[in-house]
Amino acid sequence: MRLSAVCALLLSAGVSGCVGLRLDGSFRTAARDWTSLGGGPGHANNSSADIRAPFRLMWEYNAQGGIVAQPLVRDSVVLVATLHGEVQAIDLRTGKRLGYESVGGPVSGTPSLVGTSAVIPVSSTNASLISLDVRSSRKVWSAVLGPIESSPLVVGSRVFVSTVEGRIVCLERETGEELWRFSPRSDRDRKPMRSSPALAGRLVICGSDDGILYALDSATGIQQWSRAMTASIFSSPVVAGALVVAGDIKGTVMCCDAFTGQVRWKIDSHEPVYASAAHDDDRFIVSTSGGTIMAVDTGTGAVRWRVRAPSVVNAAPLVCGDFVVFGSLDRHVRGLDRRTGAEMWSIPLAGRVKVSPVVWGDILLLTYEDKTVAAYQSAKGGT
Repeated sequence: MRLSAVCALLLSAGVSGCVGLRLDGSFRTAARDWTSLGGGPGHANNSSADIRAPFRLMWEYNAQGGIVAQPLVRDSVVLVATLHGEVQAIDLRTGKRLGYESVGGPVSGTPSLVGTSAVIPVSSTNASLISLDVRSSRKVWSAVLGPIESSPLVVGSRVFVSTVEGRIVCLERETGEELWRFSPRSDRDRKPMRSSPALAGRLVICGSDDGILYALDSATGIQQWSRAMTASIFSSPVVAGALVVAGDIKGTVMCCDAFTGQVRWKIDSHEPVYASAAHDDDRFIVSTSGGTIMAVDTGTGAVRWRVRAPSVVNAAPLVCGDFVVFGSLDRHVRGLDRRTGAEMWSIPLAGRVKVSPVVWGDILLLTYEDKTVAAYQSAKGGT
């Protein structure tokens, strides 16, 4: 049965939340699964699912702890990580909790689920990166890397993660052995890294609080290029083919050649950019903390359309079928026409939205007021 692998995952540290719920079966994968930050190694925040209003509320779930990480979804199971230091499993169809795992500290970054491994970042000075084997119900390894507030990037046999101590570390996925680490500055001058690494071919690209975008060889950790922006980079880079885009807290949005670092274009949004962009064919969708959502041409940087949300937008937008979906602090999630920016529908919620939406088939997962996850079913099924 499909829930067994998740229960095994949650039991791996001996926590009793899933005691007795150890079922036989597989943890099947599908193209529609959402198993890492932004839905993939390039953080594109893009899904081919076909959703349509109106939406039917299926369930609401109170995690009893703050949530700032995107939920993960596989095989009708939702994994939610909380600031109370738990990873919780929810049945996607019913909203009932299947169990939970304590990981020893707050989880700020979105975990990554690849194959049978779940890699969980922890904002803790103790074990701050934990690998759990889904099938065997076994904690495979943990690494002491200093607090992590970003999301790990898992590619093949390697895990890449940035740390609050200002390093990018590469580990072997199966053993947790450290393969290399990159420190752009001396210990005295090093700045935190809250941006999450993204993949562009053989390069790992990540921003830093020092306002610089770094590109490293994924095999060796050797710096291939760097590019300074105007202020700290909290947003995670988004990779689209040979391009990478990132924003900084002074409002600069910069697009570079992902392989050379050459600046293709740069625009000033005039408002801080904390959230990652989304990629939509020939444009990037950028959101600002001032409530602006804009579609920017990937090739030229020209703004195709710009709309003003009623309130602050703290999380990355999601491109889903014909729509750009985003939430704001005015307690609504909205769907804009991806080509024109016209508002097509909205969903009122009971709390403010600070986490990016996630879609799985015809179900939209919305996180609001820090502790609640709600599932809304679309009028038209997805892929």
